Amino acid sequence: MDYSYFQFTNDKLKKNKLKIVFVFIHKEFKFQIWLSGINRNIQNIYKNTKYNLSINPNKTDYILSKDLNLNYNDLKQSLIYLKKDVYSFINDIINNE
Repeated sequence: MDYSYFQFTNDKLKKNKLKIVFVFIHKEFKFQIWLSGINRNIQNIYKNTKYNLSINPNKTDYILSKDLNLNYNDLKQSLIYLKKDVYSFINDIINNE
């Protein structure tokens, strides 16, 4: 298994055939948040430059990604930053749709 994830969406994202995915990448031991399409065709039409754009959405499971950096020595502070980063990403995506 390369990664573990859970996904969610809302009415606006569903209408545009998009979803938000919270991912843990095992090999790199890191968390990311992704914008993903419901299929490869949707992933190829979405463009955004604020976040990491997939080089080849036909071969990846995301359109956009953002690393979520955690300091495992200070989990309380990390969770505060994590919440802020996730909220900012989701808000940016939803408001740009």
